[in-house]
Parts: sequence; structure tokens; C-alpha cells
Amino acid sequence: MRNQAATGRAVGTGRILLWCLMVLRSSTAVATELAYVANELGSGISVIHTTTNALIDTIAVRPVPIEVATSPDGRMVYVTHVGGVSTIATATSSLVGEIPGDVFERLPGPIAFNRDGSRAYIVEPGFPDDSGFGFFLGREVAVIDTSVLALVTKIPVDVQPNDIVMAPDGTRAYVSNFRFGTISVIDINRNVVTDTIQLDHPPTRLTVTPDGRALYVAHFLSGGVGVVDIESATVTEFISLGVDVGRPTDVVVTPDGTTLYVVNATLPGTVSAIDTRTNVAFATIPVGDIPKQAAVTADGAYLYVTNSESDTVSSIDMRTNTVVATAAVGPSPRGIVIATLPPACAGDCDVDGVVTVDELVRGVRIALGRTSLASCLAMDPGGEGTVSVDELVRAVNHALGRCD
Repeated sequence: MRNQAATGRAVGTGRILLWCLMVLRSSTAVATELAYVANELGSGISVIHTTTNALIDTIAVRPVPIEVATSPDGRMVYVTHVGGVSTIATATSSLVGEIPGDVFERLPGPIAFNRDGSRAYIVEPGFPDDSGFGFFLGREVAVIDTSVLALVTKIPVDVQPNDIVMAPDGTRAYVSNFRFGTISVIDINRNVVTDTIQLDHPPTRLTVTPDGRALYVAHFLSGGVGVVDIESATVTEFISLGVDVGRPTDVVVTPDGTTLYVVNATLPGTVSAIDTRTNVAFATIPVGDIPKQAAVTADGAYLYVTNSESDTVSSIDMRTNTVVATAAVGPSPRGIVIATLPPACAGDCDVDGVVTVDELVRGVRIALGRTSLASCLAMDPGGEGTVSVDELVRAVNHALGRCD
């Protein structure tokens, strides 16, 4: 019976491929966006397809994954965890590299990239000592050559760096330092700190406006968000979120710069929407318990929020500021990033410019529900989260010729 079943599956797969060979058509590829979620109390990265809001994969990594970041071209996701940093190829959801832990004197934290993705900037916040009562405080940013995953240099900053963001023009990086309430300004061309901005409160996460004129800084302990004018390097305003709401753990600005979303780590959790023209909150969106971080889609349509105590991710429609979907993920989700995958030839799973028979078979298995879509996202050039017959046809067409 087992052999008969296997024969039946092989015949079914063969018939689908034969049918595809008989009907060769083309379709237009669209950008695929995936949300990668670090589950802090587990050893996995949850992958959510933003079109369907479905969990399509869980990638095993080293214990305690904390932060995730995507390379500028969308081909790689970097994961910081105990013991170093791992890299994931987005096309196949496979682990492809690692930066060993001995590169870092402290536990690696948030990551930012220069414009061409050749350098990764990784802050080292610190970690508890062996007694569990003390704390080794970091004060460096490690610069990594992404082509070989090797250390280039380390940049001294202020004590306990918590976050790092790049200026839109790619010339500077901004690092929030919690201990003494400062922001270090790094010249990316020289990899040196050129300025230190004094804040009124200890900062956690930060974000920069698309025009590069202002920084919004989350102040968890003070219950609000600071506004920093970059040209004058001064704090111009403090946005208080109120006693019941104000526990900001992350700040995200929309691609058009009109709205700031603030993640409030409360129970139950909320997200505040703030008009950046007036710096006044105009909506409070209920999400899961103790939300931690957020990421916005490239078109500015949806915001994804990790809920650490609910083990879920909320998807918010930013046009209506309402939660439209909730995905169950791993234990204690924290870091999140949305990767926009580069265009790939339909069926070219490993993005090498050739579609093989093995890749076609994988595509059929995905279409039949026997293999995860995450193993070959190139089989879904339509970006709808499934593999259709038309998409299989296009993959066969590419296998017979060349990728277009």
C-alpha cells in the first residue's frame, strides 16, 4: 500500500508538470513581504506572509533570539541571540551563516546597515553577570563586513547602547544610550562618533523621519516620546502618553512621515498613533498583552506588532487603525522586521538564475500542501501566499528557457 501511495503521488506530480508543459503562459511578479519574528523564550524565528497573515514557517536558531534585521536588498535576515548572530536566506528560509559570539564583548543587540548593505552595525547593550544581580554594560558598536561576516572595527559610544538607526541619506547612524540618556552620532564614512546629543530622559528605541530632520525617541521610564531636531542636535519636545498608556518600548514612523506609531508595553497592550505635524496622539489601538516592537510594510498600509505575553503578532490596518488579523507565533515574541524580497525568476528557489527539475517538483509539492511555501518563495511570483497552476506554468517556462 505504501508503494502504491508513493507511486500515486509521483504520477500526480508528473501529471501536473506535464500539464504545465502544455500550457505555457507568463504573469507579472509582485513584491513579496514577509514578517520575521524573534521568539525570545524559544529558539525559533516565526515567518508570517503579510498578504495572508498566515504563519508559513518557523526557523530554528540558537537560544534566546532577541533582535532581527533585514539587509537592504531583502536577501538576508540577521538574528541576534545568545552566542552571536545568525543569517537567514529569505528566498529559502535557510540558515546560511553565523557571526560567532567571541566577536562581541557583550550580548549583541539591534542592527542597522549602510546603504549598500556591505556593513552591518550591531550595538552591544550588555547582559547580566553570573550572580544575576550585577550587569555588564556595553558601550560599543561592532562593524561587520557582511560579505565575509567578519569584524571590521568597533566604535566606542556611551554606556548601554539600546538601539541604532541609519539616517535616510546613509551618512550617519544614531545610537540611543540608556545609562546617561544620550544619543551618539556616528559618521559612517569614518566610523567615528562626531557628536553626542544629551536627552532629558533615558532612551530605549528610536526612529528617524524619512526627511532626516527629526528623531523620535521612546522613553519607557518617563512614559513618553522625545522629539530631537537633528540639525540643532537638541530636544524640542516631549510627548507625554499619560499614566495609563505611557510605557513606550518602540517607535515607528510611516514611510510618508505623517504618522508615528508608539508601542506601549502595557497589560492589555496598546499602540498610540501620533500626527507628526502636531505631535498629538489621535488614536489608541488595542493589541495583545505587553507588546514589544513593531514594523511597517513598505507601502505604509500595515503595522505588525509583537505581543510578548500573548505569544501573538497583531496586524494593524493603518488606514483605519484597527487590528485586522492576529497570528499565533512562538513564546514571547520580541524583535520583528519586514523583509521585501527581491524579484526572482518564477521557480528559481535558490536564486541562481536557473530553474531545475527538483525545483519544479518542490513547487508542485507546495501547491499540493506537502511542503512549506517558505522553502521556495519564488514559486509564488504573484505574492498571494499560495502556488497556483499559472505560477507552476511560468516556472516550467523558465525551466525550458531562461529566467526573465
